[in-house]
Amino acid sequence: MMMNNARQLMSLTVMPAAADAQKSPTGQVQFTATGSFNMAPMSVMSPVVHWSIGNPFATPMPMAMSPSASIDGNGVAQCNGFVGIATIEATAPADTSASITRMSAMTRNVTGIAQMICP
Repeated sequence: MMMNNARQLMSLTVMPAAADAQKSPTGQVQFTATGSFNMAPMSVMSPVVHWSIGNPFATPMPMAMSPSASIDGNGVAQCNGFVGIATIEATAPADTSASITRMSAMTRNVTGIAQMICP
């Protein structure tokens, strides 16, 4: 059994855990992620993450006819006419030496989830 002494991301917490986009004056919600690690520093606010609405590795659907919520690379989400609850996901590789751009469904990843209510 190989021992891995590398720093590992153990969990991601996304804040706010739930947000109502209608209560934001701009209709946009800023989400942030905090990573918990297996060695010091144990907690890092805003580690590099991939932001997505739903599963970041799902097969993209053709251009939808109905509106859909979106989130940018900085964690700013908006409803774009979508009505319902959007699942916000922050995903990063567990191995901190791995590049976020090389993540895939086959990579050991850590995900944090929040919800945005769209009016």
